[in-house]
Amino acid sequence: MCSQNICVDNPNNNTGGGTTGADWDTQTIVDTGSPRPQDTQPPTPDTKPPGPTTDDTCPKPGDYLSCGLPQSCKINPLTHALDCVEIVAAGGIGAPCTDNAQCDVDLGCHFAICTHYCEKQFAGAECNGTECMDLGHPVWGSCKGF
Repeated sequence: MCSQNICVDNPNNNTGGGTTGADWDTQTIVDTGSPRPQDTQPPTPDTKPPGPTTDDTCPKPGDYLSCGLPQSCKINPLTHALDCVEIVAAGGIGAPCTDNAQCDVDLGCHFAICTHYCEKQFAGAECNGTECMDLGHPVWGSCKGF
């Protein structure tokens, strides 16, 4: 039996009407390889696969100009979006922290220390020999260590 280019081999010739699920254990599903109509159409907003998206409120982590001091742009650990955060303490690189607000304007609190942000596409080039760690944002990460 075939439907939309997918065929089911049903060796016991079960019809499925009134049978138990165990009767179907011997079926084999075969994809015939022909494109389905939805595979030949460009993605639309309803069919486009979900990707990493964020609701960024500022353009770049560490950017204080777009937020206005005493705020700075940081990666929100809960939403993974870029948000303006009010700086309440100016912890320098490597300072212990529990919140982004405890780190200097260009740093974020990740891995319990104030550390630099990095672009993931550059694999940590701006991290002085350490790795650029994924924080859930599609573009930005944080340097592992300092």
